Amino acid sequence: MRRTAGPVVAVVAAWTAGCASGGGGPPVTGPEADALFAELSGLWVLDEEESAAPLADLPELRSFEFTVGDPRANRAAAAQASYLDVTDATYSVLRRRPDTLELRVDETALVYMPTPGDSLAVPMNGESVVRAAPRRRTVRTRVVWEETTLALDHRTDARGDVRVTLRVVAGRLVMSRRVRGMGAAVAPVVLVYDRVVPET
Repeated sequence: MRRTAGPVVAVVAAWTAGCASGGGGPPVTGPEADALFAELSGLWVLDEEESAAPLADLPELRSFEFTVGDPRANRAAAAQASYLDVTDATYSVLRRRPDTLELRVDETALVYMPTPGDSLAVPMNGESVVRAAPRRRTVRTRVVWEETTLALDHRTDARGDVRVTLRVVAGRLVMSRRVRGMGAAVAPVVLVYDRVVPET
């Protein structure tokens, strides 16, 4: 049976609850930055036992019928359909669960190479990278900081928002994904990775 919370996850849960939710703040610089980037960079493999269980798929989102001649009903149905589309695209980001993850981090970019999944190079200066998402939506991804913790902010059509923090705890990479806004009360999804040490 899969454990839902191990020692590393418990430490990170406490840290996540106490950290600031905003990006803000300047990035670390100099030797502190070099040490952080080196700590995060490398090839990582998922520890299934220490990680949260996979999220169940969302219920199938129903389509809406439009009533001819009723503009208010049409607008309400269109708004609700749009919200569900954004929710679906947002939760597709939350459910991502790479078996292996290679990170390359330096002062110019964070290169994120998951397996399975598509690689992504995000500038360290805060500029966004835009990609296609389900249901004809787009996701804008940018690097943000929570104090000295590096994170990726995935925003679906300026409404759905998934914040992914990357932190090394006791030599292990801890990835915490959480939905922000949208009135969602979803517990953070914490994934724990072990570093793959190259053979000598």
